[in-house]
Amino acid sequence: MNSFIKTTAVWLIAILTANSYAEELKLGTAREGGSYFSMGNTIAELVEKYSREDTSILTVTTAGSEQNLHLLSSENIDLALTNTDLATLAIAGKGPYRGHQVDVQAIATLHPSVLHIVVLKDSKIHTINDFKGKKVAVGPSGGGTLDLLNFLFSLHDISLRYMSPRYLSYASGLSQLKDGWVDIAFLSSGYPADAMPEKLEEQGMRLIPLTQETFTKMQEKQHPAYKVMTIPKNVYQTSSDIPTIGINNVLVTTEETSPEAVEDILHSIFDHFYEFTQRNKHAAQISLKESLELTMPLHEGAKQYFDKLGIKAE
Repeated sequence: MNSFIKTTAVWLIAILTANSYAEELKLGTAREGGSYFSMGNTIAELVEKYSREDTSILTVTTAGSEQNLHLLSSENIDLALTNTDLATLAIAGKGPYRGHQVDVQAIATLHPSVLHIVVLKDSKIHTINDFKGKKVAVGPSGGGTLDLLNFLFSLHDISLRYMSPRYLSYASGLSQLKDGWVDIAFLSSGYPADAMPEKLEEQGMRLIPLTQETFTKMQEKQHPAYKVMTIPKNVYQTSSDIPTIGINNVLVTTEETSPEAVEDILHSIFDHFYEFTQRNKHAAQISLKESLELTMPLHEGAKQYFDKLGIKAE
């Protein structure tokens, strides 16, 4: 009997030790049509396949980057996809998080989201000066498109008050554009956006490029989060490259998530980066070197992972 008890005790200790770092983490993504939905699912799949610490990720479909940080703060999720500007605002308790500071710690910078400004091919809308009085699809409430638009409009002394906004998913916004219910559809997404047709002009739509006037105003404002970007012409088979603005996306968590789980996530995605790029079309736009160009604290588990690679946070 004593031998049986001892053997059982050994097995129990082994089982408890094996599961000591086991964590199921909820990751806030976004609705289908942008890049967060597919990116979140790819990360979850790679963690499921390559985890060394029995970490697992359950993806949660949300309104997007702004809401994700509210959900992170209320502990409804453990991990979040968001952008660098919103994360910085949440830490400071400003903007949509006014009066309530959020514990946000970075795991890694991911792909950038770029602003897509879509109109019908024969539309008379050609520049920002034509936006006033128009019906516009601005993405879902709680998503990241509004953040990007508010920054763009602030450069030109206009706001959504001069327009009639519709809070729609990207797919619904493009559908209503084609049906004539809205005049402009705005999307903030990695490219190619899942909701966008591969051959845009053949579908009777085109992208509005931003001008040097906008980029000059950006330089004057010197906002650290936003940058000039280009949507290459081969992405949507447009007649030319499309100059626009964009912002880096970032995978974040809180101090409550264990270092072991965070390091395990990074091992699963970056130690298998080629597979990451094959599974997800936006992963190829991730730069490991830029993963630590951050405006927020880096989680301890991420520090441990990148230290082993000899990469230091700036």
